[in-house]
Amino acid sequence: MSKHHIEIRRGERLGHQALIDGTDIACSLAGLTLRLDKDALPRLELDLLGPGIAECSDLDAQLIVSQGAAETLRALGWTPPADQP
Repeated sequence: MSKHHIEIRRGERLGHQALIDGTDIACSLAGLTLRLDKDALPRLELDLLGPGIAECSDLDAQLIVSQGAAETLRALGWTPPADQP
């Protein structure tokens, strides 16, 4: 599992900043949970905002990842598909 530098701080006006390796992902966060277990690296679980899908079955569709979501995922180590702008 890769390690990342995390900073959470109050924003300039309202809200907050949540930086992962220098990228602010606050606009893509619904919440987070920080676990501090003995003899282990801290574990940060992110609840990302996204479309609500109750059920999906046998669907062909083009998936578009917003710029904010893509930046968040890249900060977490995601490599986008070659056809993803």
